[in-house]
Amino acid sequence: MPSTPSTRFHILAFAVAYTLFVIYGSLVPLDFHPQTWDQAWETFQHIRLLNVGTQGRADWVANGVLYIPVGFLIATLFTRSKRHSTLVLAFIGSLLFSFTLAVTVEFSQLFFPPRTVSINDVAAEFIGSTVGAFIAVRWPDQFRSFFSMLTGNPDRLVARILKTYAIGYVAFSLFPYDFLVSVQELKWKLDSNSWGWLIAMEPVHGNIALPLAKLFAETLAVIPLGLILCQLTAGRQSWSPTRLFIAGGSFGLIIEIAQFFIVSGISQGLSVLTRAAGIYLGALLWRHRTRLHLSRLASDSGDSACPWVSFI
Repeated sequence: MPSTPSTRFHILAFAVAYTLFVIYGSLVPLDFHPQTWDQAWETFQHIRLLNVGTQGRADWVANGVLYIPVGFLIATLFTRSKRHSTLVLAFIGSLLFSFTLAVTVEFSQLFFPPRTVSINDVAAEFIGSTVGAFIAVRWPDQFRSFFSMLTGNPDRLVARILKTYAIGYVAFSLFPYDFLVSVQELKWKLDSNSWGWLIAMEPVHGNIALPLAKLFAETLAVIPLGLILCQLTAGRQSWSPTRLFIAGGSFGLIIEIAQFFIVSGISQGLSVLTRAAGIYLGALLWRHRTRLHLSRLASDSGDSACPWVSFI
């Protein structure tokens, strides 16, 4: 899909805004400690590759994830056609920009303690940028099509946004991707309080209000997935209440199992039920979408995949 000057401008604005966000987030709490250039350069030349360990893995992975949009947006900005030479140049240009940004930010962190400066961070940021740039040159049309739709007023915008939300929800559920990588770490997880067949005790700490609020938030967060489930299967699949709860529960079980294998993840059986409830509520909204002005969610067939649903 060829990009218009308006689309390129919006992508440029988005890329600049996100780059500024990365710089700001990397330097907070913005506690500037002055030092000479020679002192900073001498220190920077001796930064080391640290053993981050299990607890530090989340921060390391988060640094990489933070730079995925950087590589993606810069490569997208330079990808004006699908010619092989253009894609290669966009990929290389994106990596050069991202690596320069990563090194500059890491060097600047020397002036903003207690930020940690290490080779680990630069490596993670470069890997994240590479992943983002690869996605941009591998599928160059999808983001531009979606972005053009956002900046205009095309049909089925809400449905597209919900599909994007579904992908984002799964990605966020597994963040920061600090997966267990050894049998010893698995044993540590089994002995921890960060999981439970019904309730994980670690987040409770004698205060029941916060865990209840999180469960409520989990239910709300899954509601759009119930909408998109009905939208995608409209005209092809009829969902009974039992089957819908099974589908929602199965989805929740997969997420909770995956979170069990994340060092910082909290996994509990009760969250399976909250996700099943969220899917069910999403189906209720689908059934009454016209009343809620969500008619653009309707599929081309116009049939409801959840005809049994009604408000009580």
